[in-house]
Amino acid sequence: MSDQIILFLLLIVIAVLAFVVLYQRFAFRRGIRIQLIQISRKLEDIAESDSDEKVMVFTDEPALMELAGEINRLLLDRQRIKAEFKRGEIASKKMLANISHDIKTPLTVILGYLEIMRLADTDDEMLKKVESKAKQVVDLINQFFTLAKLEAGDANITLYRVQKQHLRSD
Repeated sequence: MSDQIILFLLLIVIAVLAFVVLYQRFAFRRGIRIQLIQISRKLEDIAESDSDEKVMVFTDEPALMELAGEINRLLLDRQRIKAEFKRGEIASKKMLANISHDIKTPLTVILGYLEIMRLADTDDEMLKKVESKAKQVVDLINQFFTLAKLEAGDANITLYRVQKQHLRSD
């Protein structure tokens, strides 16, 4: 064989090898890009549905495996925070119920005694003032706990349409 033919064959082999290397790099990048898109879509689904799922990646690429591990660690932290928030919410509702009972019961007793005293002596202005102030405190407590229920979403609110009335200016 002549030197030119050997040189030509070597150039063809080098070109083929270069093409194979470039194609593998392209395929590798494309595969990583596809996996990243899948991870992104899975995270979007988890966020929209507020589920406790984890991200699964089937790959040999260490960087993608590490990324998936970190994402799952953050998802676990998110799940733990949601559970702690729920526990705190339940505890605060119990505390409000206890406070309501602990405050209303003595005030109800006081109002009962005031009413008995007022029935015995109807003209005592001081008794009337004390009873009036005690009723104001009960009303304020009821308003506070109604507001707390509304803010917590525990109260049912009936919605209805209000018709506009056209005012005539004369």
